[in-house]
Amino acid sequence: MVFLLSLALWVGGNGCGSDTSQENNDLREQLTGRWDVREAIFQNRPTNRLDGAYIEFLPDGTLYTNLTGVRQRGTWTLEGQMLEQQLPGLNVRCQLVSIQDSLLTMTMQVHSAHYKLLLERHREETTTPPEAPVQ
Repeated sequence: MVFLLSLALWVGGNGCGSDTSQENNDLREQLTGRWDVREAIFQNRPTNRLDGAYIEFLPDGTLYTNLTGVRQRGTWTLEGQMLEQQLPGLNVRCQLVSIQDSLLTMTMQVHSAHYKLLLERHREETTTPPEAPVQ
């Protein structure tokens, strides 16, 4: 899953005026939790490369993910509608296509390859176990 090490994602949409801060807080709250990859599309075709992958956004700005093929710890920030994930040696940007209570759709460009991920909110809110190796 090294192919995901150069993820470039962009979150679309802009808030404006005094509602921006509240919209940012609302979106941040919606993103918080663990999201499991339910379906991955690579170059407009289903792929199983990301079976078992997840992203977990904690309220304190920490994230855990295994999208790159190894479990990693990083941080995430949300400025307006821009989601940025910082992993060891990698900054990641996402374009959120849609977010609902239990489904999140995002697209990403990796080099010249296009990915679309459908993620499902993990049924039990858990934090990555401390005994799990994290890089």
